[in-house]
Amino acid sequence: MSYALAFTADARYDLGELDFNLQELVLDELDRVAASQTLTTGNTFVRDIVHELPGIRHYLFLHLAVDLPRSTLVILGIHHHGRQID
Repeated sequence: MSYALAFTADARYDLGELDFNLQELVLDELDRVAASQTLTTGNTFVRDIVHELPGIRHYLFLHLAVDLPRSTLVILGIHHHGRQID
């Protein structure tokens, strides 16, 4: 079963603030989560992504919830932290 994606207003803003390449990375990960057979409704959860670009390691945290009756993966927020690589 594949779930539809639903972004809150905060999550849309968060996604728009990211570099284009990081946006694509987030959308790819959301597609993978939405295609998962193991999602259950109820509590929120966090999916994290670590991605390295020259000189910077990016940490992305996707705050998600599942609305099972509507078969929807709700994106509540996306948080980003970049750290210089020595």
